[in-house]
Amino acid sequence: MTELAWLAEGDVLSVGVHHACIKQHTCRVAVDGQDRPAGFLNAEVCRRDLHILAMSVALPVPGRDWGSGCLPMALRMHAGAACQA
Repeated sequence: MTELAWLAEGDVLSVGVHHACIKQHTCRVAVDGQDRPAGFLNAEVCRRDLHILAMSVALPVPGRDWGSGCLPMALRMHAGAACQA
């Protein structure tokens, strides 16, 4: 899909942002059958909203749907978290 090629060319998040997401429990990692990272989602809570900073998944693996599973996972993560006003 050439119309989405710009997504792969964007800036990457800094190590500091990744660490902040881990510290705030707003980072999730998908792993494959050998416990190797296969994708991740980083987000931040902005008042009552969840802002997704970055999401990346490895190439599809048959029988796995990490890409479409990351967003519902983030929403469940946010729904269970205490939001700051």
